[in-house]
Amino acid sequence: MNIDILQNISLFSAVKKSELEKLLADNHIYKKHYSKGVTVHNANETCRTLDIVLSGSLVAYSLSTNGSSTTMFEFSKGSVIEQIYYLVKTTVILLISIVLLIVKLSTLT
Repeated sequence: MNIDILQNISLFSAVKKSELEKLLADNHIYKKHYSKGVTVHNANETCRTLDIVLSGSLVAYSLSTNGSSTTMFEFSKGSVIEQIYYLVKTTVILLISIVLLIVKLSTLT
């Protein structure tokens, strides 16, 4: 991944280039591609990453026990998913294929 992509994200803008390079080399930050219709997160799983949408868009649904769904949030380029997902425990499903920047939460502590 190109360091310039990271430095253009406000979360990482103040982080030194050498530190970003180390995080990338140690696989603490990486890109992941998803196809349309794929579930990215389920409501019952433990949130272990902070995801940032680099391209595309996705939707967070709240699924009821009877099978109906309610759209809770829509995410587009630049959106940080972890904070919303963690608070409301929704299922996140893709609208179109996207690229996410994944940051392992253990890296941020």
